Amino acid sequence: MTDRGLDLSALPKEVRDQLAELDLELSEGDITQKGYEKKRTKLLAPYIIQAPVAPPQNDVQPPAPSSSSQAPPPASSSRYRERRSRRTHRGGGTRDDRYRSDVHSEAVQAALAKHKEEKMALPMPTKRRSTYVQSPIETRTPPDSSSGSDDETSVRRLSSVVAPPPPVNTSLQSPDCWINRSAQGSSTSSSASSTLSHGEAKPQPQSQPQPQYKPQYQPLYQPQYQPQEPSRTAAVTDMLAHSRIAPPENSAPFPDVTAVAPPSRGPRVDLPSKAVVRGMSRVQSRSSMMETADGRGNTQRVPVSSRVSTKIQQLLNTLKRPKRPPLSEFFTDDAEEIVQVPQPDPNTPKPEGRQIIPVKGEPLGVVSNWPPALQAALARWGATQGKSPALTALDITGKPLYTLTYGKLWSRSVKLAYTLLNKLGNKNEQILKPGDRVALVYPNSDPGMFWVAFYGCLLAEVIPVPIEVPLSRKDAGISQVGFLLGSCGVGLALTSEICLKGLPKTPTGEILQFKGWPRMKWVITDSKYLTKPSKDWQPHIPTANTDPGYIEYKANKEGTVVGVAVSKVAMLTHCQALTQACNYCEGETLVNVLDFKKDMGLWHGVLTAVMNRIHTISVPYAVMKACPLSWVQRVHIHKARVALVKCRDLHWAMMAHRDQRDISLASLRMLIVADGANPWSVSSCDAFLNLFQSHGLKPEVICPCAASPEAMTVAIRRPGVPGAPLPARAILSLSGLSHSVIRVNTEDKNSALTVQDVGHVMPGGGKDARVSKAACILTTQNLMRTLRSKEAAASVNIKTWPTIIDTDDLPRRRPPQIYKPPTAEMIAYLDFSVSTTGMLTGVKISHAAVSALCRSIKLQCELYSSRQIAICMDPYCGLGFVLWCLASVYSGHQSVLIPPFELESCLSLWLSTLSQYRIRDTFCSYSVMELCTKGLGTQTELLRARGVNLSCVRSCVVIAEERPRLALTQSFSKLFKDVGLSSRAVSTAFGSRVNLAICLQGTTGPDPCTVYVDMKSLRHDRVRLVERGAPQSLPLMESGKILPGVRVIIVNPETRGPLGDSHLGEIWVNSPHSASGYYTIYGEESLQADHFNTKLSFGDPHTLWARTGYLGFVKRTELLDASGDRHDALFVVGSLDETLELRGLRYHPIDIETSVSRAHRSIAESAVFTWTNLLVVVSELCGSEQDALDLVPLITNVVLEEHHLIVGVVVIVDPGVIPINSRGEKQRMHLRDSFLADQLDPIYVAYNM
Repeated sequence: MTDRGLDLSALPKEVRDQLAELDLELSEGDITQKGYEKKRTKLLAPYIIQAPVAPPQNDVQPPAPSSSSQAPPPASSSRYRERRSRRTHRGGGTRDDRYRSDVHSEAVQAALAKHKEEKMALPMPTKRRSTYVQSPIETRTPPDSSSGSDDETSVRRLSSVVAPPPPVNTSLQSPDCWINRSAQGSSTSSSASSTLSHGEAKPQPQSQPQPQYKPQYQPLYQPQYQPQEPSRTAAVTDMLAHSRIAPPENSAPFPDVTAVAPPSRGPRVDLPSKAVVRGMSRVQSRSSMMETADGRGNTQRVPVSSRVSTKIQQLLNTLKRPKRPPLSEFFTDDAEEIVQVPQPDPNTPKPEGRQIIPVKGEPLGVVSNWPPALQAALARWGATQGKSPALTALDITGKPLYTLTYGKLWSRSVKLAYTLLNKLGNKNEQILKPGDRVALVYPNSDPGMFWVAFYGCLLAEVIPVPIEVPLSRKDAGISQVGFLLGSCGVGLALTSEICLKGLPKTPTGEILQFKGWPRMKWVITDSKYLTKPSKDWQPHIPTANTDPGYIEYKANKEGTVVGVAVSKVAMLTHCQALTQACNYCEGETLVNVLDFKKDMGLWHGVLTAVMNRIHTISVPYAVMKACPLSWVQRVHIHKARVALVKCRDLHWAMMAHRDQRDISLASLRMLIVADGANPWSVSSCDAFLNLFQSHGLKPEVICPCAASPEAMTVAIRRPGVPGAPLPARAILSLSGLSHSVIRVNTEDKNSALTVQDVGHVMPGGGKDARVSKAACILTTQNLMRTLRSKEAAASVNIKTWPTIIDTDDLPRRRPPQIYKPPTAEMIAYLDFSVSTTGMLTGVKISHAAVSALCRSIKLQCELYSSRQIAICMDPYCGLGFVLWCLASVYSGHQSVLIPPFELESCLSLWLSTLSQYRIRDTFCSYSVMELCTKGLGTQTELLRARGVNLSCVRSCVVIAEERPRLALTQSFSKLFKDVGLSSRAVSTAFGSRVNLAICLQGTTGPDPCTVYVDMKSLRHDRVRLVERGAPQSLPLMESGKILPGVRVIIVNPETRGPLGDSHLGEIWVNSPHSASGYYTIYGEESLQADHFNTKLSFGDPHTLWARTGYLGFVKRTELLDASGDRHDALFVVGSLDETLELRGLRYHPIDIETSVSRAHRSIAESAVFTWTNLLVVVSELCGSEQDALDLVPLITNVVLEEHHLIVGVVVIVDPGVIPINSRGEKQRMHLRDSFLADQLDPIYVAYNM
């Protein structure tokens, strides 16, 4: 500052008063540091030339008032003068005696002590390392780069010196640190520090101990210096009373004064006045303290809240970002903690008994009057039994609403088929053709309209795709259903008039365009909107063949969203098998409580019922909620022979049994329990039988079954003979099942699992697999034998498949000519992969894109013919397929291919191969790296003994489509540094569906850098860099160097305009090796074309970009690349589709999951998602089930403290429940679907709604 060396005591009284007023404004946050320096310089400008400079003093005599470069600001005397000067200017009052009140001081100290007790009463995680307890200074490693490291070293050195200090030199020590060290001499004492007024300081006797608040924050250093020379202390204090010292030039600038906030809930506490904490400057400490007197002339300082205006806060946040030293007290280096590798259990049971052989059901009987197709069965009953009831629908009260006869069902279905084929477009235009896909959108309360639409589509030879009614734009799974419709090429939706009115609409009255859905044309199928066909028109009813009959939506365990296509012959054969297994007869009555659009509800209640002219009574879910006993009443009233229910329906009926007692279930011959294969169905079936056996329910009529959308009904228990013993049940050992071994439980009943048999295997087969648009199938000789075996014939019918070619038996003669594509833009191959959102997406890769991608990888990694690379990742899709099959052919280098599944039998295979062949470059996935870290983490000595040496590895690149896992890569590097692995070798790559390789760490580029960003800013889509270890800091590692020929821009996903450096946005890429578009099985190539060919709304509106769907930002670093230019680093934050929109902020699941995983040592893995605006946390428990209840408060507390979110549902599950794809990425969307479908089988569930 400009007043260095100026004697402030020589200034006029008016100037000193104005300076004191200015200091008080700065301390209270009413002025910024820049404004303070400007006003102070203006006040002292007339006196700077005349001001004498006081030389440094070496003796211990009381010095004269010195310059501001030698001493810190006054501790209490200066504050007293500032407050007195301020009061004089504001009215000339006397000093307020309340600042010397013993009662006030004791009350403040008691409140702080109580505050500490309240904080310590919070539930703390078991064996969780506190981020506030600091390790001793002797074991601390100083940061690599800090602006105050030299000053701190000098302070540590001088703190132990007893001899008189050398002359003050700003290059050796900071005046702030020197005075803080002197002021801390008595910090360990129980009494408050004492300071005399009028500038005289002398040693004080030991005062009475005062109640002090001991913080959880520990200072960086606590010097043991004691004031052994009172004269020197008095001189220093006298010097401070008459001067104000500015910080030296080489010290850190004043940090943001607004960073001092009032104490909030959680473990944050205020720092005491004696604690010297790095990162908290003098202004911060003073602005958060208030002076109180203890009645004996001593002054104490207690924490208070600072007051800062909103304008100053915004000014400091936007215009001034001072460099702060690292806040070590907030940082705990837990990189030394290595995950404990579980040792194999010697008590693991081993399999016993004979090898399991395939079980076959009885042969499917031949019946002469079975129809050739389901449409033929409907035509038969419509013509001969037109008045026979086909369907009865119930209203919300459970009373019959209408009855649809087979004659009406046939006539309305014919009308709809005629309308679909002839009346949707113009006279000469036919919108629908046989084989097209049509969506059926009907509520569960209107089964009659669904029946008409389903059979109308079959008669028109179009393929129905039943889906749920979308309730809103953000409806659960709406984008996944949209992807299914787009993949199937659905452009037409059938619905009822009432359902259409209930769909969400735009302000103009049009149907809302749902997220991820293709553009749909809605058609109302009510009778008044249908056209009666001419007399000479009859629907074509062909014999059942292998063409698709209908498509059913399903999300499997791997997270893949698929539509299960059931062929017409499979549909007919399955109905015949159900008829034979259940012994259905014409004219029977069936009560169906299940969803009639899919699974068992569709197979029994819609398809098999029409084949056998069964009267179906449909009980919708809304009726069950209003009257849980409605289905039992329908059985009693209609004397139903068959009922189709789930365990929940049995439970609800038992709960409502007291409402009505005069019911009889004696007419039932089959009570089919659709989820009878689940273990929890045993207790429901037993309890229902015990309660309703007195109402005529026979034990042998309860028939559990097992089914899936792919295999349809696998097995079902047949009705037993009256009086015969019931089928036996198996009581299995849970400990054996945990090791995938079946053992009959004979010891502890608490660790047993009771299961019931689901009857015999279904007669015949009902699954028909088909590869769409495939000319041939290439496979190996071993797989050919497996497909043609008798065991496979029971599951798949390869006769309906395309030609299968054995690649092990190819002709040896060379082809007459090698095929060359006519154009470079022709599709070379299709790349299918399961994304992190659980969707199976296929993209088209052209020949030009393949060549450009291989060229970029060759230049980036310097892959020449003399090089060897090792690849340990799946070769089926993405960059793994390119490295396995294409890159080596293009570059001519040798590739060592290591299948990842081989590591399950030999963990060290990958590392041993790298050492044996002296591999310099290797590529792997996160799943491989995690497997080696957990499995070989404690065996580095054994690897070294075997001669494994990884010093040859120059680069180890992890291929992924997510944010780099910094903790895993650092653990891998630390673990295997003992076998020679360089700490600079591990790096990451990034790609997406639209562009398989965007970033890839090269050999000549700079090392990947790591930055720390503020998590609070990220929630507002802002990027603010902070120092390492700062509160709410998030470490992000660079995703590799951008490949040659690739351009990256950060864009606002809503406005599609480019963003600045401080904004978080979607990553758009322009590259010659981008994909051409999504591949859809049934045409509609323009689906979501804007993902590949989109333009900016402003800036550069002519360049075509591809949207990756990932959020990130680009920062220009200080590092230089091979050409000498500054390096632009791309940082990936997360997937846009997986972000959680809560309280108007954007949260990334990985951040919340990281906090949850740190809450307890028994949490193996966790995943989060939202459900109706509630946050759901699913955690895998790797310890005892007794710890499940203890995890709930720990999870909720850590999410609340670190992310300020309230957890709505906590689900504790077994290890392995959270689905993960082959690349090691979590399938959160599929986990959400399993949660909504109640398929997680949790250990414990806690709701906090």
